Amino acid sequence: MNSDSAMQGQKPDGPHRPLRTLAAIILIGTLLRAIPILWGTTYWNPVQYNFHPDEPKIVRQVDDFPKYLSDYHDFRYPHFLHMTYGMAWWAIGGAFDLRDDEVSMPGVPGYERTLVFGRILNTLIFGAGGMLLLWLFAKRMFDSRVALFAVAATSIQGWVVASTPLVQTDVPAAFALLAVFYVLLRLDRSPLVRTRQGWLVGILMGVAIAMKYPAGIGWVGVAITALCAPLRKACTWRQALGFLTCAALGCVITFAVFVPGCIYDFESFQLSLQWEFQSKMQQSRFRWADFFDSLFICLPLWILIPACAGWVLSLRKLRTVTPWSIAVCLVASVLISAKAFRPDYAVSLMPFAAVFSGYALWRLADWKPIGRAAAVSYLLAGHLFVGYVVYQRYAGETRYTSEAWIQAHIEPGPLG
Repeated sequence: MNSDSAMQGQKPDGPHRPLRTLAAIILIGTLLRAIPILWGTTYWNPVQYNFHPDEPKIVRQVDDFPKYLSDYHDFRYPHFLHMTYGMAWWAIGGAFDLRDDEVSMPGVPGYERTLVFGRILNTLIFGAGGMLLLWLFAKRMFDSRVALFAVAATSIQGWVVASTPLVQTDVPAAFALLAVFYVLLRLDRSPLVRTRQGWLVGILMGVAIAMKYPAGIGWVGVAITALCAPLRKACTWRQALGFLTCAALGCVITFAVFVPGCIYDFESFQLSLQWEFQSKMQQSRFRWADFFDSLFICLPLWILIPACAGWVLSLRKLRTVTPWSIAVCLVASVLISAKAFRPDYAVSLMPFAAVFSGYALWRLADWKPIGRAAAVSYLLAGHLFVGYVVYQRYAGETRYTSEAWIQAHIEPGPLG
């Protein structure tokens, strides 16, 4: 019997099966992230709202676009989301008469509509869109089977899933950094690195830093990739330096486009950065217990251990510098922020932890049938647990009133 007739008895998977599985995983992950979209708003509870204290810092400026460019002088958060969401809300909210002239503050109808609009955008762009980007990254680094496990692994990280819909910069910046490394991975495997390709890397780095300043740590990965290119004969040293120059120019220009206040309001920009540094670094005291508590809240051991195992295993499969540049960047990021480490600071590790966890799970699934059953059961249990955690976190915290906060954090005065 020839090989053609032997193949007729087998069912090929075909190109559509992984895509259908991917669509199902992304849909489930998006629904998990969509649970809290209305919680902490007046649409959910007319009395107890203003769920997260950091959201008004962004939402108010989105609601007041374009006036915020001249009226606001707070640059503690770089203004990528402020500007892009502000432009979208200015166009869509204006077209459907959803904006108003009232003072933008929690509880005001215009603010609440802006808040829900921003949460929907976050869930779609950095929830569903972020998982799709992670699929592309893991597929290029490994293959489509590993990518499926990696995408599923993003939705068993409870802190990240719960934080995605919030109008904050942590999750967007993490995926912007992933986009930078996606391009670096392509360059790392390219036989020829051109100087002009630095512009794309620089633009993506500018976007990442315009989302969150610590994303600038990605420059370590850019430098490693560029300086290793001449060693593998992909370009000359002069071209590598030209690549870095173009990347630097692209980064500066892009950052200035999305944070124009760094030019016309440089004094406020500088003071905001100084305040951030002093309040979070100089005035903080390092404690190992606090550090590990924050790390494990964002990246629990059931993700951290497979991620580390997957990274080690990947070194034998991947003959590129990308896994090392990722590791150097993430370790440097953690060390720099260790003194004032918070769960939000570990969010930048999330997509990479998912990728390498996906590789570890794929290796486990190779041990058929027990390994495959264990990997699938692990992901299923993780999704169910995270769904429960997300609901409990938001259902509990929306009942968290200002009176309870005052009683917990402020000592009684002479009048009680």
